[in-house]
Amino acid sequence: MLFGRTQEILYEINKLKEIKDDQEFRRKYKTLMKSSVYVDSPLAISATEVFRENTNLFEDQIQEEIMKGDNPLEFPGLKFTQTADESKALNEDDTPSIIISASGMCDVGRIKHHLKHNLWNPKSTILFVGYQAPGTLGHSIVNGAKTVKIFGEEIAVNARIEYIEGYSGHADQEGLMDFIYSFINKPKHIFLVHGEEEAQNVLAQKIETEARNRCFHC
Repeated sequence: MLFGRTQEILYEINKLKEIKDDQEFRRKYKTLMKSSVYVDSPLAISATEVFRENTNLFEDQIQEEIMKGDNPLEFPGLKFTQTADESKALNEDDTPSIIISASGMCDVGRIKHHLKHNLWNPKSTILFVGYQAPGTLGHSIVNGAKTVKIFGEEIAVNARIEYIEGYSGHADQEGLMDFIYSFINKPKHIFLVHGEEEAQNVLAQKIETEARNRCFHC
């Protein structure tokens, strides 16, 4: 996960408790939160510590909530798995739980072990919260693969697969154009090296037609 995405998810999980006008939702949330929530990513754990050590930079409203004892990055049942052995132990425990793991596209990292142990299980849910690039394990799963190969073993995809695009860590086209326009000393050339070919072509054309009018040479 990118910096900030894990913390945003923890914040959202914590804030769901404030929904009071939907009794059915509150019942389901109460049931869900009886399960432990594990952050199983060394980088995400370190980033969370950075957030915790700099709460003075949070918005005033959040700082007021923290003063009242409601830290958005802390709630009952939240646990952090620091070591590889702690991570492996999660897959040996049949107790229902929520595991937040990485990498985001599932090609490396602890997430591959969790997928190996849970993809085959129809009782499991795998929730993706970011873009899955073509050619990655995550892309195959999101796009309906019936089986995938993990550590050389064919794993059936029987779990419930869900995908939320709203947590993407990348700027959209408008954000990228704003970034280009923000330069005081304008670059002479712009190279597009990331993203799908079709999206790159559209963005390149937009830069050619719009940014060129602002003294760019693309």
